[in-house]
Amino acid sequence: MITKLTSVIPDSVIKLPVENYITRAWPYAGKNRVRELLNKKQVRVNGEKVAADASVCAGDELTVYYDG
Repeated sequence: MITKLTSVIPDSVIKLPVENYITRAWPYAGKNRVRELLNKKQVRVNGEKVAADASVCAGDELTVYYDG
């Protein structure tokens, strides 16, 4: 079953690598799992698939799809 998690980046975040934001917002995910999701292109920012080196900032919509 594919699970979809969505988060709107809060105003307090100026600019942060997407990997760091995900591990802070959802600490149960773990860095290795987050890297795996990014490598499989299962992370989207504002509806577009992103690479591991992408950044997020206030107001962005982050969506993560995972099988779990």
